[in-house]
Amino acid sequence: MNRQDLEKNDKMQKDKMVELLKRNHDVMMEKYELYRQRNEVLEKKALDKEALYLKIKSENDHVADSLYET
Repeated sequence: MNRQDLEKNDKMQKDKMVELLKRNHDVMMEKYELYRQRNEVLEKKALDKEALYLKIKSENDHVADSLYET
């Protein structure tokens, strides 16, 4: 193989590597976005559960207070 063939082969390998890196980056960004969305949903659910817990606790305390007053 002459020098020109080696350079051409080198360029092809570099191009393939760049293509793989771009593909990997795209896959990682998709996964990141999915996890980000999932975490947002989980965080919202946790906040909703906490709010519900506080409401139930408040109502329970109110009922307990009214029972012990009598």
